[in-house]
Amino acid sequence: MMFVLILNNASGAIQDWVPGYGGVLEFFLVVVSSSWVIFNWRMRNLMEAIDISVKLTSELVVYPGDTRYTRTVLSRADGLVSPELSHFQMSSHAGTHIDAPSHFVPQGSNVDQIDMDAFIGSALVVEHNDATDIPIGLVEEQLKAYPDSQRILFKTSNSVLWRSDSFQSNYVGISLEAADFLVRSGVKLVGIDYVSVDS
Repeated sequence: MMFVLILNNASGAIQDWVPGYGGVLEFFLVVVSSSWVIFNWRMRNLMEAIDISVKLTSELVVYPGDTRYTRTVLSRADGLVSPELSHFQMSSHAGTHIDAPSHFVPQGSNVDQIDMDAFIGSALVVEHNDATDIPIGLVEEQLKAYPDSQRILFKTSNSVLWRSDSFQSNYVGISLEAADFLVRSGVKLVGIDYVSVDS
C-alpha cells in the first residue's frame, strides 16, 4: 500500500486528478490501492468531514529548532503540457500533523504502520478553558460520560497562540497522568490545538 500526503490545495488542481476529491481538507491522505474506493466512500457517505487543520504558510509557528514551511514553485502549468511543480520544505511536525508512537517511544510504530481506522470516525471534543495542563480528572469525567469514545480532540486556549509567528511556551498540554489514563482506556487518537501535546 502506498500513501501520498497532499498538502495545501492552493492551486485547486488536485480535484482534477484525485477521484472524489472535493477540496474539503487542507491535508488529505490518499490511499493508492484497492482500499481507496472503500476509504473514499466512507468519507463521503458515512460522516461529515470537518477540517480543523491550520493553513500552511511561511509565517506559521513551529516548534523551536523545526524547519518552517516553504513552497517554491518550480514551474507553472501552461494549460497544455507543462504541469505546475512545487518544492516543499518543512518539518514533519509543521502545522496540523500526526505524532507517531515512534516520535516518543523507542521502537514505536511509524505513521505508515498506524491503522487508518484511528483517523476516520467520530470524535469527542473536550473543551478545557483553564490555562493549566489537561488534568486526569477531566479525562476520567469525559470518558465516564462517553465510554465508547475512541478519538478525543481537546479544544483549549491554545487556539489563539497560532496568531503569533513565534513559539509560545505557555501552551496547554496534556498532563502525564491524563495521557497515561488515555492509553490505558484504549483511546486510539488524541488531538490538541497546538504544535505540541506534551506539557
